[in-house]
Amino acid sequence: MPLSDSELLNYSKEHLFYEIQMFFRLGWILVRLAAIPPIDSVGITIKNALIESFVTHLRNLGSFLSLGKAKFPGDVLAKDFFKQPAEWNPRIPTPLGAALKRSDKEVAHSPPLVLLERAPGRNGNLESAWMRSDPC
Repeated sequence: MPLSDSELLNYSKEHLFYEIQMFFRLGWILVRLAAIPPIDSVGITIKNALIESFVTHLRNLGSFLSLGKAKFPGDVLAKDFFKQPAEWNPRIPTPLGAALKRSDKEVAHSPPLVLLERAPGRNGNLESAWMRSDPC
């Protein structure tokens, strides 16, 4: 059953706003931390946790913007905000599409948890070339 306009507005104010806010705030933090190499394993762990959180919010926003179907009951997609959901036809820029695809291999929160295809990091660090480039 489609959500009402007021339900979609409430969803946007809480859940969608949170995803966007976390994505940009974590990106801001990671850009500033890039200039400071981690000193020890704790620093590497903290940086990896920040990267994983950033990528999780990227994936959540990518799922929201997708053309696919909701994976779970109660999932809200961008097309749900249209009177005619078929009107939603986003053109995902190639670099963003590549970042979304890569994010699925970098951070796996659904089976399998360990991927052979995970991109190699440096010194046990998830930071790879894709984190040092502009995804948009």
